[in-house]
Amino acid sequence: MTEAKKDTKTEAKKTVKISGPILTITSKDLSKDLITLEGTIRVASKSYRVIGEALNVINNLDLYKERGFKTFESYVEIFFDITRDYAYKMISAYRVDCILEESGFKPSERPINEAQCRPMASLDDKYILPVWDKVTESKKRITAKLINSICDVVTGKADIKEQEKKEQENTPGNTDLIDGLPPVVTEGVKVYTEQEMAIIKAQLADAKQRAATAEAKLLTERKTVGLPGGKLGRELVNAGFKALVGTLDDTQKAELVSIKKALLG
Repeated sequence: MTEAKKDTKTEAKKTVKISGPILTITSKDLSKDLITLEGTIRVASKSYRVIGEALNVINNLDLYKERGFKTFESYVEIFFDITRDYAYKMISAYRVDCILEESGFKPSERPINEAQCRPMASLDDKYILPVWDKVTESKKRITAKLINSICDVVTGKADIKEQEKKEQENTPGNTDLIDGLPPVVTEGVKVYTEQEMAIIKAQLADAKQRAATAEAKLLTERKTVGLPGGKLGRELVNAGFKALVGTLDDTQKAELVSIKKALLG
């Protein structure tokens, strides 16, 4: 008695609705039905609903194990040579199509391909019908971009994105710190900056002038001493300093080094 109840319960779990009629799969019919479903997938290469429906049955009932595969993902990748991502997209598109069918939309009024279903596939079931209602009411060419924008409106994401955009526009970046300040503060900062720049420019001009003066003075001193230029002049200066250095104390040596630097540049 217990085993009979257990068998009935097991078979009840293997009842799946596909394309209108109820397909009851029992343990004896598994291989036969798997072959039928696999044939359906291969023939219906462009029908997302048929492919998604068949893949959904195979996945939910673990029929891929009939082929010796441990996972659904390895089954679709090896047996059908399709990616797991593609397989799950087809199943998700089938789910969207089923919801729209149950809501009264005729086949000609529902999405024509998986790409049109994709924006709705990630939504909760409660949003799918309102989104598609607005899509059909728009009277525009149905594209994934249009459906995405309507998804954002229905779910409230559009308002969030608009708010984030405004906040970003009102938040000054690193290069816009001055422009983002109040008028009075901005004016003060700009004046302060201009004054600082004027001071820096004046300091640079003064430094250049002092450098030019020092250079002219050095040339004059070289002419007064009468040193020849180039390598010969340097050798004479070095020789003279070496002769004097042994007769000077530390203070005089330091002064001598300064004079040498001035002469040699």
